[in-house]
Formats: sequence, structure tokens, C-alpha cells
Amino acid sequence: MRVLRGVTLAAMTLLAGCQLGYYSQAAKGHLSLMGQREPLEAVLADPQTPPQIAHSLLFSQQVVRFAGDNLALPAEDVYHQYVALEQDAVVWNVLAAPAWSLTPKTWCYPLIGCVSYASANKGWIPTWAALLPIPPSAGLPIR
Repeated sequence: MRVLRGVTLAAMTLLAGCQLGYYSQAAKGHLSLMGQREPLEAVLADPQTPPQIAHSLLFSQQVVRFAGDNLALPAEDVYHQYVALEQDAVVWNVLAAPAWSLTPKTWCYPLIGCVSYASANKGWIPTWAALLPIPPSAGLPIR
């Protein structure tokens, strides 16, 4: 019991501040996706599956098979489940660099360290865009 309290306290300390919201929404989203996944065989056998989705899923399996057979990549038990999204993407990665530079800005997080991108859900994109030195009205696409 003491160890559990210590681990909980350490986790709360590491996750304190603004990062707590990020980690909680990431965990909630991950669990939601894992709960909605379906085996590809079931999706492909379902007559309600749109032809474009079925074609994309069959193609994905050909790519996985090619990767395993010809490139010696691990292709066992990967990409055999499907989740129908209600949005364009699961996560958006924001990349930024100072003007006229190829050196990316880095963001640092507890537990995972520093990365040169920041993950965000689509609702956060305008917030990130406001932090950029060039306003979105300058004609740069923000997707």
C-alpha cells in the first residue's frame, strides 16, 4: 500500500500543472479508440462498409504483407483492427521553427522528454496558430 501511495504521489507530481490536461485527454482518447476497434475481417464482411473504406483496408493489408515478405519488417499482428473516426485525424502534430530557420522548436514533457513537435486535438489548432509569429491571415495553410 505504501508503494502504491508513493507511485501515485510521484505521478501526480510529474503530471502537475498544464500537462495534466494533456495527459488526461490523451489517455481518455486512447481508451476510447481501443474500445471502438473492430477486427478487419468483420468490417470487410459487413455489407454496410462503404466500398472506398473496404478498398483502403484491403490495400493496407497488401502493404503490410509486402513489408513483412519483402522488407523483413515486423508485420505480424499489426494493422488488423479498424476504428471509424468521426473526424479527420486521431491527433494533429504541430511543427514550428523560427523564421528562416530549419531548426525546429522543441517542447518538453515530463516522462517522455523533449520532442520537436506538439500533439494537439483539432480544437487546439487555433490556439497553437496564435503563438506563431506569422498570423494565419498571411496565407499560410493551417490544417
